[in-house]
Amino acid sequence: MVGVHLRTLRRWLAWYRQGGIEGLRGHRIGNWRGRMAYLTSEQEAELVAEAAKGTIPTVAVAMAWVKEHFGVSYTYWGMRSVFQRLKLKKKVPRPLAKRASLEVQGAWKKGA
Repeated sequence: MVGVHLRTLRRWLAWYRQGGIEGLRGHRIGNWRGRMAYLTSEQEAELVAEAAKGTIPTVAVAMAWVKEHFGVSYTYWGMRSVFQRLKLKKKVPRPLAKRASLEVQGAWKKGA
């Protein structure tokens, strides 16, 4: 009925019995705000500006750039989540096949 596990409810009741409503309010499990960001908002703005220039085409380059400029180490997946949060896009062209001919593709695109 409450929408929580029975153990959670029992823990809440134990806290209530020990300290009343104030005892219950004083307990919090987990960090409700999530993990604090490693970069400040100014540093993130600088990263976005640098990416807009086109000098940061990949996540790996962004990791190295942030480490060099701000001294903050990120894992690949950590920097990838920064890319998602800041709505940055990887700016690397798709791979080209070894036998692909740019002239033939250009002619095909023009409808020749």
